[in-house]
Amino acid sequence: MMSMKKSFSYKLLAVGASLLMMTTAMVTLQGCGSDDDAPVVANTDTGGGDTGGGDTGGTGGGGGVAVPTNVNLDAFVGSDYYFMHGSTNSDNSKFLITVNQNSPSGDSKLYIFDADSIAANTPVLDPDVTNTGVVSGDGSGPLGSTITFRSAWTDDDSKIMLSGADRFYVIDAATLTVTNGIDGDTTIGGQNHDALPTDDGKYALLTLRTLPYADDADTTVQGNKDGAIQLYDVDNGAPIGEPVSVCNSCHGDKRAAILCGLDGELTLVPGTAPGYGGGGGTPDTYEGTVYVAGHGGHFAKVDVTIDPSNTTTPIAVSTSRIDVTTPSNAANGYYLHDARVDGNTLYWSTYNKDEYGNMHYGALDLTTKAVTVDKTYGYDCDVTGNSVYCASGQTSTHYMPITMTTPGYVTSIPKATIATDEPTIEYCGSGAAGVTETTNVNVDSIVGTDYFFMHGSTNTTRTKFLVTVNENATTGDSSLYILDADSVAAAAPTIANCDTTTSGTVSGDGSGPLGATITFRSAWTPDDSKILLSGADRFYVINADTLAVENGTDGDTTIGGQNHDALSTSDGKYALLTLRTLPYADDADTAVQGYKDGALQLYDVENGAPIGEPVSVCNECHGYKKNAVLCGLDGVVADDGDGTYSGTVYVAGHGGHFAKVDLTVDPSNTAAPIVVSTGRINVTAPSNAANGYYLHDARLDGDYLYWSTYNKDVNGDLHYGSIDLANGNTVVDQTIPYGMLDTTDPTVQLCAGDSVYCASGQTDTHHMPITMTTPGYITSIPKSSVQ
Repeated sequence: MMSMKKSFSYKLLAVGASLLMMTTAMVTLQGCGSDDDAPVVANTDTGGGDTGGGDTGGTGGGGGVAVPTNVNLDAFVGSDYYFMHGSTNSDNSKFLITVNQNSPSGDSKLYIFDADSIAANTPVLDPDVTNTGVVSGDGSGPLGSTITFRSAWTDDDSKIMLSGADRFYVIDAATLTVTNGIDGDTTIGGQNHDALPTDDGKYALLTLRTLPYADDADTTVQGNKDGAIQLYDVDNGAPIGEPVSVCNSCHGDKRAAILCGLDGELTLVPGTAPGYGGGGGTPDTYEGTVYVAGHGGHFAKVDVTIDPSNTTTPIAVSTSRIDVTTPSNAANGYYLHDARVDGNTLYWSTYNKDEYGNMHYGALDLTTKAVTVDKTYGYDCDVTGNSVYCASGQTSTHYMPITMTTPGYVTSIPKATIATDEPTIEYCGSGAAGVTETTNVNVDSIVGTDYFFMHGSTNTTRTKFLVTVNENATTGDSSLYILDADSVAAAAPTIANCDTTTSGTVSGDGSGPLGATITFRSAWTPDDSKILLSGADRFYVINADTLAVENGTDGDTTIGGQNHDALSTSDGKYALLTLRTLPYADDADTAVQGYKDGALQLYDVENGAPIGEPVSVCNECHGYKKNAVLCGLDGVVADDGDGTYSGTVYVAGHGGHFAKVDLTVDPSNTAAPIVVSTGRINVTAPSNAANGYYLHDARLDGDYLYWSTYNKDVNGDLHYGSIDLANGNTVVDQTIPYGMLDTTDPTVQLCAGDSVYCASGQTDTHHMPITMTTPGYITSIPKSSVQ
């Protein structure tokens, strides 16, 4: 299954969909992260009136479940698929479920379920209708790839409007056959993600993702998508006019913007006699309000007027915005893909997980434009991936969002209790509290003993702990393991059970810059989909779901020096690599030829290639032709929204200090993409810097920077502590005895080597530096003890 997903080259989703496994329907809710509820947030509408409208419920709505419940449908739809979507009909009695087949490519199967049965977690196919069908495609339409996404039914339930990515399908609901061409219509103006019919069923509004800047002279904006709507003639099977932008009216020209599903109401306004198409009269028109889901934690509220007789510009829009969450939190768990209106309530759910590994669902009051509830819901621990709720159905009593996992499932949520239910969140891993005192944790029972260096890092949700070990048996090979982060903090390490892939291998042959392939520090992209792994003479981009290398068979050796760490930009598109370089290798003064400098280099994660040359960090303070060694880094490099990035990173140095680097990044400037301004934060006085204060690692958490020492001091002890970044001062400098002790003889140290803490992970409560000793170990340190 995973190899199929890997080979499926669908790059059009803004957030890459990871495909999942689930074995049973789940009444108990499970989650892979914290059970903290996000607060209910106040929201404002930035303009425009509201006509109300929407689906007012219907005859459906028998005895559904009493608490939110995951409903598995694989007994009916099989298991050989990768995406599941669906929608309910106008009276909420029928639930269309579509599944994209793994083989053959472009085919999707359609199923009609009894909607009440899914709401009750007792799913059955509707026995009174043709309940199975198939649609096909070949990826030949706009932006490529035939994938069925969201759908909608006409008010008379005679037709189903089905988005197909590169095409649009009109489906006869009685026979489940396509009526607008054998394989739908590819003449639409972009990638189709949803459709909403007018109340008479004659026309539909399609949501599209377009590439309006594909031919722009500015290459940095050529791939930026816009969200648009297009009118479609359902009766005659053809689009009318060109797509009309929805997103750019708020986001601005040439900005990347993603829309997804929509819901609302489009009402016929009859023309005057002699009516549509006749002389002397006026044509039939339509008007209404639709709500379009966006990735930025908000809905576009679009007041629409439609004149189908105007074949050039049939659509006029007035757009405003309704926020589900504050803009600062929009990208952290609030990608909205779906809108489901019932009267004056709009139900919503999130396509991605938040920082704690949970999804969100809730409701908007369309009268006040306020979020009435924002609930967390535990992510199913038997599946993996970041792409979750993407479509939905409803009865009059239940809201039912559908996941894009494999197998997918429908979550049945009672509308009556949506504001009061309290989901039970269970951890995928141990969920155990960390140790209360600093404790050395041995993980050899998991990673083995035949290795010489150990490193690692935790993911952004702090639930998974990557541990890498350089193997003794094969030069250049490293084994990767995914542990449960809480279990390590609790000194009871276990493999993470949120993942189907928890171990892997990377290789190298020492042929890159400065020789020797050794895995050092690592970092995860903000969506936890990729791991950025330093390999000394190379750099690896790792698929976090499969642990496979994505930038070449054995990583990339075209980097400009010896790679020791990496840090992702906020959108995961680029990475900053810390490098050790030999800038004076050809200097006439042989005394300085071996001196190293510390530098940063930009790396294109998506395309697997460095951009520009390394930019010195250390020489700015140390001076020319001095030997300076940097190691790990942490910080924030944020997308500025115009193709550039900026932020501050903290780079560990051997001299008892961190370099504080304010930087700007312009990937389009391939000659000099990085500009830096460097300052210095001392952990210890310069006179003591070389005596026990080689810093190899930076671990940022809020206003604190946690650190530990790579070497022992004059007493044979290690040091760890924290810096308050608000004032630049060391808060705590704590000593800890070197080495794991034999429990039978506390005077005996079991590990060997002078190189000690070199990488680290963390949870919300514990800092966990990792040693480079033999055997290696992780020290679990309560953060409260060093603040």
